[in-house]
Amino acid sequence: MRRVPTCTVFERHVGARDINYADVLELAGIRLIARDARVANDVPNDVYRLEPIAGATPAQIRIRDGWVVARRRREVAFQKNG
Repeated sequence: MRRVPTCTVFERHVGARDINYADVLELAGIRLIARDARVANDVPNDVYRLEPIAGATPAQIRIRDGWVVARRRREVAFQKNG
C-alpha cells in the first residue's frame, strides 16, 4: 500500500511550494517575461508581461483559447447574478 505524504492544513489549502507560472503559461503558448524595475527610492519592483509564443502548437492555442472563453463565461455569469 502506497503512503500518501502528510501535510498540514495550511499546506493542503494554500500550498507548500510556489507554482512555476512560466511553465504553466507555456502550456498555453504564453511567455512570462519578468523584469526588475526600480521605483521610488531605488526600491526593486518586478514588472511582468505576458506575450504569445510565436509558433505555438495547435494544442497550446486550444488551451489558451479555453482560458479566454472560461473567463468570459464567468464575467457574464457574474453580471447576471450581480
